[in-house]
Amino acid sequence: MGISRNWNVFLIASVLLLAFVHNLAAIDSPKSIVFLSPQECLLQKDPSTSLASSLKIAVELGCKSIRIAAGEWQVNETILLENISSPVSIHGDTIAPVIQGRLIVIRRVKNLTLENLTLEGNIEMEQTEDITFRDILFDRGGLFLTGKKCNQPNECTSFNRGIRVEGCTFENSIRGIRAERMENSVIQNNRFKGNPVTCSPETVGIDLDGSSEDLDRLLELGHNKGNLIVQNSFEQDSSIGIRVRDSWANTIRDNHFKRSYRAMEFHQGARHNQVLQSYITYLSQQLTSGACAAPCAIYVGPGSVNNIFWNNFFEQNFELQFLETNRNRTFVIDESGEQNVFRSDFQKINR
Repeated sequence: MGISRNWNVFLIASVLLLAFVHNLAAIDSPKSIVFLSPQECLLQKDPSTSLASSLKIAVELGCKSIRIAAGEWQVNETILLENISSPVSIHGDTIAPVIQGRLIVIRRVKNLTLENLTLEGNIEMEQTEDITFRDILFDRGGLFLTGKKCNQPNECTSFNRGIRVEGCTFENSIRGIRAERMENSVIQNNRFKGNPVTCSPETVGIDLDGSSEDLDRLLELGHNKGNLIVQNSFEQDSSIGIRVRDSWANTIRDNHFKRSYRAMEFHQGARHNQVLQSYITYLSQQLTSGACAAPCAIYVGPGSVNNIFWNNFFEQNFELQFLETNRNRTFVIDESGEQNVFRSDFQKINR
């Protein structure tokens, strides 16, 4: 009987303490933060508090689910999310808020989810793990996963692991996703779209480029490795869908390319990647600029070695006038010295 009474007293005290902490946090928080529960917050506009400050304070107060109210948010300072180790979700309200302007930096963060947002800036990531981006519209912006040179293994602290990008749209982005270092990550069911005036070799949907890292140590094996790029739709006119350089053992499967001037490129240091079941409908029919190389479905350049291309499909459905001038430049251009393996119906052009 005494034990039961003591237990009840303990439960009541715990509830009162939790309520006190909740009320104390609510009192100390700015007007822009509304507590919906002890771990769920709503961020609303307040002229006295910036979105960057509200997010920082919400995380410090223990909010695990942070909802950003609908509307346009003008951001005039960098939003910094750093040193977060416990799970946090930042998501839009019923209608996705539009965050205009500046850079979002995610640094030394684990278990973060960003969902249902419209972003008009870029996100830069360093030393991140288990970060999820879901249902985000990147309007002229994108993701940049950074790497850096290091001379000793214990100095190589820059990494991005276990990243998931799913169901997002990249519209009129110069580079939708640029990864200098990304490992064991999934990029799935995203759309890359836009209509530039002419082609540009700098306009790339997914750019895996590990060349900024030191790759001369045998155990490094490229700093973009073991990633899965699957079921994405590349619709950005006159762009490159996927470009791979100094990146190893990635799987690129079941992607759809439409109106690229080159669906995929593989350059120096692209090794042991698997490219499977691509569906490439037709290349861009816009005029190419002098900076752009010959259009083709897949380009494999010098230094790309042991990549496997299997069961990729190319639908040659150009308009007749375009077809006549590009008849021999629409499949694979191989400048690797035949160092890659093709098991598909592509017709290669060796140069």
